[in-house]
Amino acid sequence: EFWVWFVSQLTIIQIYNPDFLRDFGVGAINGSLWTIPVELCFYIFVPLFFRYFDNARKARCIALLLLFLISFLIFLVAKEAKAENLFWGKLLYLTVFSHLWGFLIGVILFLNYSQLRRFLEGKIIFWSVLYLSIAGFGEWGNGALQLLVQRVVLGVWAISFAFSGMVGW
Repeated sequence: EFWVWFVSQLTIIQIYNPDFLRDFGVGAINGSLWTIPVELCFYIFVPLFFRYFDNARKARCIALLLLFLISFLIFLVAKEAKAENLFWGKLLYLTVFSHLWGFLIGVILFLNYSQLRRFLEGKIIFWSVLYLSIAGFGEWGNGALQLLVQRVVLGVWAISFAFSGMVGW
């Protein structure tokens, strides 16, 4: 088991956490290593996607929205399967497909910034109050809808923060 773990540490598959390390610390030798394969998939996926849809603005918008929805659904399935301790759910959760939707929030905001600019620049107080209201409201709707709305508003908040000229607060 040690050698399997050792070899996995030399690859991008650093998600393997053997039983002999479960009693060390919090049960994972380095809990953040699962993000490495996901990040590497982003480095591969994003340039290929934009190369394919570089000149087709309308097709790119449709593809982004479809990818966003599909990825969010994959995320929900993977999260549920992972919670039920299913092996395939854990693996699916560790792929770019279950995390792409969060990344695409920023991509969609970036690509449409000129149209969204008036709703973002100088509006950090509005987005802060809205996000805190949504996040602090407790459970509402179903968990998936609440998560989706919170993450979208958080993404908008981050872009608004970056472009609101709040230097030195």
